[in-house]
Amino acid sequence: MKKELGYDASGKQTNYLPIPTDDEGKPANPPDIRFDFKVYSEEQMIEIFKVVNPKRKPRAEMEFFPDLTRVNADGYYIAFDHNNTIGGKPLPVGRAGWKWLRKHKIFLTTGIKVIPMYRGMGIGERLWKERDRVIFRVAPAVGFLSNFSPGWINFVRSQYWNIEPPVSTLPPSLVAEAEKTITDPNKPRKMITYNLPGEIYGDEPMRKAWGILKKSQFSTFLIEIFGIPRKVASNLNPSRSIQTAISNGRLIEFITQEDFARLMLLVERGQYTDFMRELERINNNYSRDLLPGVRETENRIKAERARERRRTDPSFREAEKRRRDKYRKKPEVRERDNRKARERYRRKKEESQ
Repeated sequence: MKKELGYDASGKQTNYLPIPTDDEGKPANPPDIRFDFKVYSEEQMIEIFKVVNPKRKPRAEMEFFPDLTRVNADGYYIAFDHNNTIGGKPLPVGRAGWKWLRKHKIFLTTGIKVIPMYRGMGIGERLWKERDRVIFRVAPAVGFLSNFSPGWINFVRSQYWNIEPPVSTLPPSLVAEAEKTITDPNKPRKMITYNLPGEIYGDEPMRKAWGILKKSQFSTFLIEIFGIPRKVASNLNPSRSIQTAISNGRLIEFITQEDFARLMLLVERGQYTDFMRELERINNNYSRDLLPGVRETENRIKAERARERRRTDPSFREAEKRRRDKYRKKPEVRERDNRKARERYRRKKEESQ
């Protein structure tokens, strides 16, 4: 039975996972890996992983990471083994994190980590896919790989990430920092990007079409981009939702490169009804719940700013009070509040009897 099963923050092996193992250091009991996909903060992640790495520090304090990526994450997904427990609690075995770089309007990956004895079970891959699907969606993202193994590189590429694209494809405000990160000889990294130009744009006609699409109105990309005959295009009427998305410039943000290729295939087959149905699906999927990772971060920033202004600005507090008073005077709000008050009174009366 091997006892040296984990690694501390410096990369040295330690012996703090007292669970039954086989001769190879793998769990002796068949793992029961579960993904609840709850979002955990940096502080919560550190607390949870204490049983695996008691010396773990916040990411922002770890010299191992380059300057650009040495930041605390906005959130983590964590995988747990419910069959091999410590202290009666499921064992945390893997995590995937992200950070919204507000200044640059792009996501940053904050690492995929699976503890050594659980590697090779597809845990990192599952966390990666869910982060892309739920958090990144159609938003641009950048990461810096420290694992250069062919298997991992091929997996990342299979998820539509670009491997080592030019730094010029990044937002201009991020180029210098990214260049510094990938040229640091002491901390070698490979840059990867998602939903940004790169390998997927290798086909010249596709690249040109995509560039026009990003600047076009609905009728333009029906006729000029997709090559739909004008007579057919005139009979393909978008829903009000798509028209609204076009008017505020958001429809182009909903279409990923993979979606674009699928739409082109439907046009080539002459399946125009399916083309419109697919376009509606894309719009419906993303327009109602766009970029939850961004929204969650932005809401938290707004809340923190509001708390600070409430604490330091009397005029802000007074303006908030006026808004609350105005809201409470609405007949429907008064009725709702009165109903809640009656319900509270009823419950207290029943409890006192």
